Amino acid sequence: MTTVLTGELLGPDGLAFYLPSAPLAAGPPGQVIWARRLAGPAALPGAAENLLVLYHSRTLAGLDTAVSGTVSVPPGRPPAAGWPVLSWAHGSTGVADICAPSRDAPGHPSHIYAQIADAMLNLWVKRGWVVAKTDYQGLGTPGPHPYLVGSCAARDTAGIVIAARQLHPGIGRRWVVMG
Repeated sequence: MTTVLTGELLGPDGLAFYLPSAPLAAGPPGQVIWARRLAGPAALPGAAENLLVLYHSRTLAGLDTAVSGTVSVPPGRPPAAGWPVLSWAHGSTGVADICAPSRDAPGHPSHIYAQIADAMLNLWVKRGWVVAKTDYQGLGTPGPHPYLVGSCAARDTAGIVIAARQLHPGIGRRWVVMG
């Protein structure tokens, strides 16, 4: 059972993925704008499927904004209630777009941090958990990054769980936040 990415839901390649249409079409928090398959350093190697996702969230002022992140789906069949989700709330990786965990690559400012965290997160996906990792608003996507503003980080961390459920039918309703 894999995610079907076709039509409008299939996001563009390269850095264009992080740039939604302007103006951003309105959507509720967690609604997927688009997604695509993910490979490379930001993908968890134990996952059967890794996705890069762009989804709706809300700014501190309550305005609609686009947020990027990743979703890693474990191998095998989901349990009857669906796979549980671990939503990873990463620590400080910097404030430049290149610091977004979904953009991880050797030489990037947060590469060592991301690789250490991903080694631990990969253990969770190997144990049958979906791992959802938000980049947080403005980190990789247009707009300001509300650095260390807890309410924004919380919205983005919860929103990616909603987005993940839209992308794969095997994802259940149980979830936890860690980070």
